[in-house]
Amino acid sequence: MREQSEGVTLIAVYHLVLAFVLLCAGLAILPAAFGALQEAVSPREAFGLGSSLFFSFLLTWGGTILSVPVAWGLLRRKEWARWGAILLAIVGIFALYPVLIILYLRQENVKRAFEPGL
Repeated sequence: MREQSEGVTLIAVYHLVLAFVLLCAGLAILPAAFGALQEAVSPREAFGLGSSLFFSFLLTWGGTILSVPVAWGLLRRKEWARWGAILLAIVGIFALYPVLIILYLRQENVKRAFEPGL
């Protein structure tokens, strides 16, 4: 049995925490959306506001749906999860921690931990 890297575990926990935060944000958007739409003055304003809130809701739930399987796969050292974490980090590249995740997951010793049959 391969030993679990502390860094990979930390990244998996990060994705689980991220999923929880995004889930909460997605749930918070719903009442805000309905309240804001009731205050809209014109149909055009309502459409613009509704579209923005809808896409915000999709992004938060999409992030949740992607982060949970990646975290699970990282904990089980699945190669697809390593690439999934790298891709999710690229999406969030404007923050520092995704850069650190990419650098860590690209290290040779971490790559070897994901090779089948070890």
